[in-house]
Amino acid sequence: MDTIVIDFLRELAANNNREWFQTNKSRYDQAKSTVEHFVGQLLPAIGAFDEQIKFVAAKDCMFRI
Repeated sequence: MDTIVIDFLRELAANNNREWFQTNKSRYDQAKSTVEHFVGQLLPAIGAFDEQIKFVAAKDCMFRI
């Protein structure tokens, strides 16, 4: 996983408040995009052995923080 995601999540854990999040919204968007891309790459491989996953989109597998 990209260090952008890990760094963002570590800082979020230490600064879990609305003001920090609003200031770092662009970093959140970048981290979210990175995770969506990663999940999008995993889904076809999982779909090879799990028919239920075959047509699921990455965004449908993720929850809001």
